[in-house]
Amino acid sequence: MRLIFACKLAPQGRDLSQCPYGRYHHLPKELSAIGHEVAIALLDPRDSGPICLERDGVSRLGRSVRRLGFSGTSKWLAEVAIEMKADWIVGASDAWVGCIAKSASRLARCQLALDAYDNFESYMPWNLPLHWLWRRALASADLVTAAGPQLAALLARHHRREVAVVPMAADPEFFARPRDECRSQLNLPTDAPIFGYFGGWTRSRGSFVLSDAFDLVCRRLPNARLLLSGNPPSWATDRPGVIRLGYLPDHMMPIAINACDVACVVSDTSAFGNFSYPAKLYEAFACQIRVAATNTPPIAWIANGQAAVLAAPRSASALTDAMVEAFALRKVGDSVIPTWVERARAYSALLDGASHKAPR
Repeated sequence: MRLIFACKLAPQGRDLSQCPYGRYHHLPKELSAIGHEVAIALLDPRDSGPICLERDGVSRLGRSVRRLGFSGTSKWLAEVAIEMKADWIVGASDAWVGCIAKSASRLARCQLALDAYDNFESYMPWNLPLHWLWRRALASADLVTAAGPQLAALLARHHRREVAVVPMAADPEFFARPRDECRSQLNLPTDAPIFGYFGGWTRSRGSFVLSDAFDLVCRRLPNARLLLSGNPPSWATDRPGVIRLGYLPDHMMPIAINACDVACVVSDTSAFGNFSYPAKLYEAFACQIRVAATNTPPIAWIANGQAAVLAAPRSASALTDAMVEAFALRKVGDSVIPTWVERARAYSALLDGASHKAPR
């Protein structure tokens, strides 16, 4: 089959033309590896120049939505699909991208698939016109896939068929490495219990409870350290025992996770958190690192059978108990973590099952 993945240029803030990673790099890449002809259309909401490059057997073309507008971007995507003789346009990474993909699929007279890894409506809850267009796109799509069953059930309210689940996976760089070697590379203490948090600091993720929980952990493990990446708020870093790494290059993130005794994954019961499947959870399990995490339905679904201790949302004391208990675990789960290769094969089968000859 000939497939075009349409997604925003920088999902989760990382430019796919410069730093390929995650769902919308590895799914297209592995689909290409098993014989499909695949292209990625990178849609940039900023005023940027065109993109044209090839990586890992996948063509990557990019345009500025700000320059072309919604209609112009849809026409450009349709022209690419017609030239490629695409069987499918896959709208992914955000609601507005799915709406553009729907319009382009009609112009190109090819099939439409939509894929979601989050509840996109939670990003801008006030944007009701976009929600309405997204729901119309869901209703008209030939295939809709989601990163987990809770999100699939939510999307199924607007889709006329069953929504299939294609879970997330860890990128290939995430695998178990010697802890002491990783700590040495980051100049971390070798004899201290290290808890790592590598997510964002937003209320929708519930991350604000982590600092209070770590203060309580230090009362029970006085030499504990909290390892943070990115740009956490100063009140979270200006505490005893907190180590701030700053923004790490992509190749160093597996090192940081493997340096930890316990990875902390914090979420919340919210319109975002109830349908969020954190990539950092998959990465920690792939590195065979113990996990302390918030007990939301998606996290509990991912953590089933893994070395994880779950805590009630919004409770510093519950998260404290989970962190200390996870640190005390002796056995790390030895179940096999599916890779993007397996995810791509599953997605290919779904596309094949939903395919039909569309008139051109």
